[in-house]
Amino acid sequence: MKNIVRTAAGALTLAGALGTTLLTAPVASADVLAPPSFVCPDGSDTFDVPNDITAPNQPATAGTVCVFAGTTAFRSVHTNGGWRVEVKSPFGSDTTNVRFYEPTFNEKAEVLTKNDEIVVQP
Repeated sequence: MKNIVRTAAGALTLAGALGTTLLTAPVASADVLAPPSFVCPDGSDTFDVPNDITAPNQPATAGTVCVFAGTTAFRSVHTNGGWRVEVKSPFGSDTTNVRFYEPTFNEKAEVLTKNDEIVVQP
């Protein structure tokens, strides 16, 4: 953290010496960040995995699972900041089983096939 302060102070000193001004970037104050603009491929059904962590700077969703439209066949997965994913279903398999986990807060969620339906379990 001290390096960040020194670097920032050095940048301010250099900018002042050059007669320029630095613009500060806006800081987000919301506890939940808007989800990134990930979109499943055409011909997919989309399942967003909710994020129940209420700590600052957490994404609204843990990630997204895509299955082939009208089926339970796994297609692809996308994770959001801080979340990890374990895909237990190979591409195109008849079922979907994807586990999301966030190691810092020890949170988990799953997207899986149950009774021929896709279920999201927090």
